[in-house]
Formats: sequence, structure tokens, C-alpha cells
Amino acid sequence: MRESLIELQRSDPELSRIVQLRLTFTVRPKNEEIEGESELTKKLCNNWDTLEVHDDLMYRKFVSKRSGKPNVLELLVPSCQVAEILRQSHAWTVNGHFGNKRTLDQVQRRFYWSTWKSDTVSNVPSSKVTSSGIVETSYVRSSIGEMVGLHCSNWSTSEVG
Repeated sequence: MRESLIELQRSDPELSRIVQLRLTFTVRPKNEEIEGESELTKKLCNNWDTLEVHDDLMYRKFVSKRSGKPNVLELLVPSCQVAEILRQSHAWTVNGHFGNKRTLDQVQRRFYWSTWKSDTVSNVPSSKVTSSGIVETSYVRSSIGEMVGLHCSNWSTSEVG
């Protein structure tokens, strides 16, 4: 499974270039070398020192500004896996029914893609208790399926760490 994830990162339309750059260069490429690259590539290049490769997978080191929150490595997620990550992240917290806040925390502690926060908020079900005590769950419909648009084999995030 790890090998397929490595291949997905290296073939992803958004990630492939930054992965290639990070595997090729030890120092940040000059601005003129990335001039024609995507906004995500430029953004990640500007944070070059946060990019790390572990076992051939690319991660972004997230340094928390909050006291007591640990620094974490976030897996750079191929676009074809975003919907699955969101599904699994909510499933991990659904037993306690934590909703948006805990799901956001689950995603941020493990994964990174450029629109992770808005995707997570728009794809997590919200619940409310009615006046009669019944819990109603509604799902915000978003265009995540349209955004992903690619068909890739599934992989289990538990194998990633």
C-alpha cells in the first residue's frame, strides 16, 4: 500500500512537481526556477524547510503556535484521496460524535492539501437535537467529488501512520 501512495504523490497533478523538486534539491529552488509553477508549488517552496521525506513519502512539518500542541508531520495528500481522507477522518471521531472541531483536528494532525480546512468543514455532517430530543444529522453537500475527479485505488490511512 505504501508503494501505491508513493506513486500517487508522484503522479498527482498538484503534488508531483513539489515532490520532484524536494527529492532533487536539498536547498530551496530560486524564484526564477519555480516562476511558471502552480500556486501550491510556490506556496510549498516558500515553506521549503517544512517539507520532509520519510520512507519516500512527502510530509509537511506543522509547527503549532498553540502552547501544549505538539508539532506533527502531515502527509501531503494526493487529490484523488481527499474524499477518502475526509470520510475516514470523520469515521474515526464518529463514535464520540465530535463533529467539525474534532474532525478538523484529526485532519490537521495527519494530512495536508491546499484546501484541507474548507473541504473538511463542508464535508462533515452536522447534528442538532430537536426540541423533542431527537438527533438530526444533515450532510453539507459539496463539490468534493467534482474537485477530486480522478479515479485512484484506495489506501488505508492507518497504514500511513
